[in-house]
Amino acid sequence: MAGLDWSQCSAVESVPGKVSGAWVLKGTRMPVSTIFENLEAGANLDDIMEWYDGLDREQVKAVIEFGAHSLNKAPARPVAKPQRLKAALILLLLRHGRGRALPGSYFLRVDSKLVSPCCRKEPG
Repeated sequence: MAGLDWSQCSAVESVPGKVSGAWVLKGTRMPVSTIFENLEAGANLDDIMEWYDGLDREQVKAVIEFGAHSLNKAPARPVAKPQRLKAALILLLLRHGRGRALPGSYFLRVDSKLVSPCCRKEPG
C-alpha cells in the first residue's frame, strides 16, 4: 500500500495531526490501511460497514476500487510490490464473483487477466 499515490483518490485525505497524518477516509479518522487489513483478514465490505459505524459505503468502495485500479498501473518509479494489498483485493474479487481460481494452480483469472495472489510469476 505504501507504493500507491493516495493523493489521487478523492475519497481520502491526509491531514497533519489527524491520525498522525495517515491517509484516512475523508471526514473520518478511519485509516485506509485498516480497510485493507480487514480485507486481508477475510472481511468483506458488509463486515467493514457493520464493524465501523458512520462510514460511507461509497467512500469505502471508492478506496477499494482505487487500490485495485492502481495495481494495474505501472509505477512511475520503482516501489515495493504491494503483495499483501494484491492478495486482499484478489480475495475480495473472488468473493464477489469477478474472478475464478484456475484448477491445479496458484493463479487466478480476474477480468480476463491472469494474476497471482502471491509472489509467483505468471506461467509460460
